[in-house]
Amino acid sequence: MILKTFLNPKIYLAFIVAFALILRVYHLSQIPPVITPDEASMTYNAFSLAQTGRDERGNPWPLIFSSFGDFKSPGTHYLLIPFVNFFGLNLPQLRLITAISGSLSVFAIYLLAKQLFKDEKPALISSFLLAISPWHINASRMIFEPMNALWLSLLTLTFLLKSRQNKRLFVITFLFLILASLTYTIDMLLFPFFLTMTLIIFKKAFFKTKKHSFLIFSSFIIFIVLTLGLSNQFFSQKSSQSLLSHQQTINTINQRIHILKTQEFPNLFIRSVINKPAVIGYKIVQNYTNILSPKFLFFGRATDAVEDIGHLEFGNLLIFLLPLIILGLIKIIKDNTKASTWIFWYAAIAIIVNGISFDGLVTHRLFHFLVAIILISSQGVLFLFKLSLKSIYSKLILTTLIIFAVFNLSQYLVYYYLIYPQSPHPQQEVAIDQAIATLAQRIDELEYIYITPEIFQSYAYFAFYLQFDPLDFQNKAERIQVPNDMDQVIAYDNFRFRGFPNYTQRCQDYQLKSNQKIALLNRYNDRPELGEIETVLIPHPNPNEINPKWKISIISGKQLNQDLIKAKIPCRVN
Repeated sequence: MILKTFLNPKIYLAFIVAFALILRVYHLSQIPPVITPDEASMTYNAFSLAQTGRDERGNPWPLIFSSFGDFKSPGTHYLLIPFVNFFGLNLPQLRLITAISGSLSVFAIYLLAKQLFKDEKPALISSFLLAISPWHINASRMIFEPMNALWLSLLTLTFLLKSRQNKRLFVITFLFLILASLTYTIDMLLFPFFLTMTLIIFKKAFFKTKKHSFLIFSSFIIFIVLTLGLSNQFFSQKSSQSLLSHQQTINTINQRIHILKTQEFPNLFIRSVINKPAVIGYKIVQNYTNILSPKFLFFGRATDAVEDIGHLEFGNLLIFLLPLIILGLIKIIKDNTKASTWIFWYAAIAIIVNGISFDGLVTHRLFHFLVAIILISSQGVLFLFKLSLKSIYSKLILTTLIIFAVFNLSQYLVYYYLIYPQSPHPQQEVAIDQAIATLAQRIDELEYIYITPEIFQSYAYFAFYLQFDPLDFQNKAERIQVPNDMDQVIAYDNFRFRGFPNYTQRCQDYQLKSNQKIALLNRYNDRPELGEIETVLIPHPNPNEINPKWKISIISGKQLNQDLIKAKIPCRVN
């Protein structure tokens, strides 16, 4: 009885999911070692909704949230509201949402693989490989839309495949699909392709009768009607990120045309050599090859510092997966089953968005590609075990790979959980919470607080940590439009988020009395000395960094007056 229980696949699955959850909640307050602007923005918007029923811009219960040159789905924002009400703006507890979502996707890939392969073994292997994936672990440890949507997407695909036997499950399929689409916008773009691909590959199972065909067609139409208006709003705003309409693509073409025109080449020749299809086509091919390159998958770095652990000498995938992926590709090509065909097209569709995006390698848009890699790797494991039964050499290779896999995983866990908190990515705004807390202690004595513009969307950090009054912020925050970034908050209350003004602005807009004070928050090496009356240094969390991370300079009105005299500016402070 005990042996039978031990051999039960559900027991293995429970251990895998529990292990996945531990990897995603351990030291959640320290890893990643800094809150991201998106985390700060989403949680503050949830806080604002909970307090006032409006987002930070004053929009009542919106379905689209504008954020830093992007438009975000509402799912995560609304999911955060009860957590914010219960825990407040407490980052580790709020990150639990995504940690749980990441663990649920480990369970969901098991269900998907079992539906595809009709076998417990590849399903359990897929679940375990996703549980230990650096790509997946890091994304599961921050408040992150794509990860919150992934488990819903995998359940959508699972119920879609299950509906081959029970067509009534099509309704549940589209319920999960709508939830996934409302959580992450990319799913709105990808799932029409996933649905079409699945219906074509398994057409005999789906379209057995006219009744089944009508049910499928009706469900598809309902989904289109429910999401069409919302997706049009999203993608009309996101179109500027596409290669087809990105301003830098247009500028590149115009610059190259201008160079040839100055050399008096005929217009026909110039247009035939330099044109939009040629430039965009080259960039698309470059994007696809970059995505598929071992450098990006195993050794490369992400474009976003928060998603990047390349400075720890780890890529998005553990290296031991490389031979498994190769063996898995050999197996699915050799098997040539419908499941193999489905995985191939699933992987091909999953990289469409990155292929046509101007910013190229963005890992969070590639989670479906990660799932495809894991499914292929599970086939590689089975293929390798099968080969090991045939010769002593295969057994030796298998043993060697297992030893290397244990070493590779152990090394990653040590680097990620022990070294990463003390050695964050150079571009991460570490210790920003300490800098803000230091300023908060002095806020009553400061007339203005100037924050360096080098901090991307710095207002979000201050709104989160200082818990700006939502209603007051909605009414008084000053915003400006900036290219490719929609808008920026430049001022709220006595905070100025565009850095210290030049001398003329100091005179005209920021006159101070001699006994008044201002504060400047800069990176330690950002500015020369300004004759501060007081300087506060915020240390870098990396013990190997000699210089502090942040410098807070306190300057009096009297000091400003002296600066203006030295600069021979006719304006004077009082």
